[in-house]
Amino acid sequence: MPFIEADPYFTVKLQDYSAVEKDDITLECELSKDVPVKWYKDGEELVASNRISIKTDGLRRILKIKKAAESDKGVYECDCGTDKTSANISVECKLSNLCDQPSPKNPGNPTIDLKTHDIVVVKGQKLSIPVPFRAVPSPTITWHKDGRELKAGDRTTMKSDYTSALLEVIDNCVRKDTGEYLLTVSNAAGSKTVALHLTVLDVPGPPTGPINILEVTPEYMLTVKAGTNVRLEANVYGKPMPAITWKKEGEILKPSEGVKITTKRNLATVELFSVNRKQTGDYTITAENASGSKSATIRLKVLGKIKTVY
Repeated sequence: MPFIEADPYFTVKLQDYSAVEKDDITLECELSKDVPVKWYKDGEELVASNRISIKTDGLRRILKIKKAAESDKGVYECDCGTDKTSANISVECKLSNLCDQPSPKNPGNPTIDLKTHDIVVVKGQKLSIPVPFRAVPSPTITWHKDGRELKAGDRTTMKSDYTSALLEVIDNCVRKDTGEYLLTVSNAAGSKTVALHLTVLDVPGPPTGPINILEVTPEYMLTVKAGTNVRLEANVYGKPMPAITWKKEGEILKPSEGVKITTKRNLATVELFSVNRKQTGDYTITAENASGSKSATIRLKVLGKIKTVY
């Protein structure tokens, strides 16, 4: 009895695939026989490139697409000549509101889509801050830290593409990286600036200062004239955020007429208005959380107004 060999066919079919923008896509199918195949997208034959690879592994046929883009969505087909299998690929943007980019014919002011403005990392970690934006025509990107423009150097790199700006600290983060970072996106249509506040925490450790007061001596002595307004400031960091207490000569200092106490983010402040000699003394700030506590003291000396003798 003569033996009739069956035509090649696909024993494992292609499956529909949903990808996220910039992910890699892999399509696989398997044949009953080892025969050559052709790959198609929306009816047009595909060829291997720096983004598309076409591989054979035994009876398996594999198509890989690197860093998927919206233009990669469509119907993909593998054809062995006597059988076909197809699958639909969809590609979603990481940020759906950026999928529909504005047309160059309709430029608009740059917009920045930032979900959080406060970033906390632990000392020793590497830092990467991606900030998505929309801007047509292509914008100029600038970064500032504490009012000073950042330049790419040994410790930082700055990158951008048509939808995002990226700031990276190459080396491990240290406490001095703490501060306010400003990103400005500008083009012919306008500009947009957003602020991010970075806090770098020691691993592990109690809250830390230091106390920063204008014109303070190395001994933390501040001398002012009566009638002067005085502002005492302390940069305080800790995780969890520490509780702040101010004392004068051991007694808890409370807000009152002529005394204002505020804590905003990592800045603790005492403002004394029109001081007099009775306010001379030691002012101590204590920051405390579950990890421990730390204190610092400033000695304030208020001098009487100079009297004229006739």
